[in-house]
Amino acid sequence: MSTDEPNRGSSSALAKARRPDRDREELRNFVENCLDGGSSTRKGAGPEPDGWRTRARLDGGVSCTSTNHYVIKEKIGEGGMGVVYRAFDEKLHRDVAIKVLFQTDDDSLERFIREQEITACLDHPNFVRVLAIGYLSLQDRSLPFYAMPLIRGRTLERLILRRLFQDPEGLRLRREFTQATLLRMLGQLCLTLQSAHDKRIIHRDLKPSNILIGPYGDVYVTDLGLAKFLSPNANETAVFDLHVLEQLSRIQGNGTQETIMGTPYYMAPEQGLTPRSVDHRADIFGLGAVLYFLLAGCKPQYRQPWLDPETLETRKTELLGDLSRRAGPAFSAEAVLSQPLADLDPDFRSMVVEYRDLVEALQGSDYHRFRLTMKSCSIIPPSEVLGEFYGNRESEEAAGNEALDPILEAICMKALAKRPEERYASCRLFWEALHGYVEGKEVAKLRSA
Repeated sequence: MSTDEPNRGSSSALAKARRPDRDREELRNFVENCLDGGSSTRKGAGPEPDGWRTRARLDGGVSCTSTNHYVIKEKIGEGGMGVVYRAFDEKLHRDVAIKVLFQTDDDSLERFIREQEITACLDHPNFVRVLAIGYLSLQDRSLPFYAMPLIRGRTLERLILRRLFQDPEGLRLRREFTQATLLRMLGQLCLTLQSAHDKRIIHRDLKPSNILIGPYGDVYVTDLGLAKFLSPNANETAVFDLHVLEQLSRIQGNGTQETIMGTPYYMAPEQGLTPRSVDHRADIFGLGAVLYFLLAGCKPQYRQPWLDPETLETRKTELLGDLSRRAGPAFSAEAVLSQPLADLDPDFRSMVVEYRDLVEALQGSDYHRFRLTMKSCSIIPPSEVLGEFYGNRESEEAAGNEALDPILEAICMKALAKRPEERYASCRLFWEALHGYVEGKEVAKLRSA
């Protein structure tokens, strides 16, 4: 298995291609120059390269004519930006996973390139590695891709949900993947993310479906499509961050859970409220949300009784009156909402932002509903969720034959604190809390035996 880092182009080439004022043609040239492969893998020189605007699929058995010689076998996953296939590498005679980009607008291309670069920078064994990058050249299209090792296993999400079934398979999984085993896996994830944070990289989209469990119990972090460098390096500009903020701005009127830059309700509150301030502690929140899923079998649950339409409408009316009194007789809601937030007084600005959230939430925007939730809600502890769901059944059965320890719940809720400064200061400290808990339980068992 090759350990060579893919050819990603020189620093000067990257810097030149990432000028904020570059146009579409410059970006296309950048992609072609920085992805490896011979001339047969490059796009055609015509004004509309084959497949550039085509949302397509690759059928099983299709042979790609790129110099990498991959044969597509089957689709194994799909996200908002790309599709992952199982493919056969005819040169090295092995199966690999290939992520192919179909959405080739400027934003998606830059995100895809950033994902390749960050994945290649991460050398921890629990991050899925990049084996090769290039183009898959078919008869009628040419698509950017990168290849990864094929991990034969299941996602943590599928494992946890299947483990809860009251059938022979569920019983087997509970015996094989005890709570202590799952907590040790989560500890691996903590140290995996710590290795990324040590390189000033954050993931920003941790959730059970982005964690793979291999056939030997190894855990792998996948999907770095939202990952970013916390501080610029020689190959980095602020272009990608501007794309993120522009996209958040564009979806304010019709945002959905699928278009938010992250996954409600696994992403930290600051990712939806103040995206410019996001740092490594957003990943600690994500790890806490994964622990919550492990304990309760569901995503973090929020208390939000006031978000019914009647209460939202009442609050909107009250806030509109406050805005009118602050702005004076010439007040116009439409004029205020269309005015740039940077031009407003900070106190007045916060009122306008809340009013916008209320208006859009009443019109069905999941994005704005999530923002309102993050501002005022509290997370329901896993023990309350289990008690409500399972009723009078024994807590041992509710937690997969293992009772939910208040100490473990406290560890989870600390990682999920709404304020970043109240969470664990690092993933290593989170790991120390989990490790100490598991080892303490093991020692207690030995003493009682």
